[in-house]
Amino acid sequence: MELASHFQKFLSNIEPTPTQKSEASTGHTTLRSRLEKDSNYSKYFVDSFISGSYGRDTAIRPINDVDVIVITNHNDSWTPDAVLYVLEKALGSYYPSDKLIRQGRSVRVSLSYVIMDVVPAILTNGLDGVLKIPDREVKEWKVSHPRKHLQLATDMNSARDNLYKPLVKALKQWRDNRMEDSWKPKSFLLECLVYDYALKNNISSVPKAIKEFFWYTKEKYSEHRKTQSCSPVISDPAGTGNDIARKWSYSDFCRFMDELDKSWYNAYLALEASDYNDSAEKWRKLLGDVFPLSV
Repeated sequence: MELASHFQKFLSNIEPTPTQKSEASTGHTTLRSRLEKDSNYSKYFVDSFISGSYGRDTAIRPINDVDVIVITNHNDSWTPDAVLYVLEKALGSYYPSDKLIRQGRSVRVSLSYVIMDVVPAILTNGLDGVLKIPDREVKEWKVSHPRKHLQLATDMNSARDNLYKPLVKALKQWRDNRMEDSWKPKSFLLECLVYDYALKNNISSVPKAIKEFFWYTKEKYSEHRKTQSCSPVISDPAGTGNDIARKWSYSDFCRFMDELDKSWYNAYLALEASDYNDSAEKWRKLLGDVFPLSV
């Protein structure tokens, strides 16, 4: 059974609360304004916008972090370390040093009410919206297109009767319920898999699409698992040429595939169940205690 009322309540249960959204908004708005107006950093500041799951409106409760892209007028003659150092120093004028952590591509600002990953970016040569972001691990600048990711998610949601983003959120909850933190796929990797499914399939309802996503993804990569000894290449839908699954280990990919197989069968049983309570119990097994048994 599709249990439309149950799914409506389920999606409400995993949606970030108004307070969480307000705190995230306050945090990133204040931070961006400070960098833009800072007497030392404003000479580097070009623009800023929010990105990541929060920016794409695909985050589930709670909001783990907010990605803030800061476009600068640095160029790639600057090393990633140097640009991150300048950014961290500017942020240090407004936030305690023990709240700042320089990471591989960002400076993390950890406040009591929101965590923000501030990513400095540089403009590329005339490419519309394409940026480069730092990678301290390899000491290089990597091409990225976060604004296109935002647009693709919005366009796909419109093209799929406003069911794409709810599907992404439902599958993030499935991932968190069914998989261990040590091997579950990263949020954006999962989103790219869901985007690929939605690109090639219509979505009539979230519960049906959950089952169909499991089947589609399992079938697409089952031969790769049999014949290869590495994770598949998951191309960036924004067309940067980046492999989103570059750091996805083969063992974690195999665990994911095993869970897809089990979850497809459980979703099939949940949809085919003729008993209202039995169907709700089966969906709850897949999606966790936030899925209501009654409405």
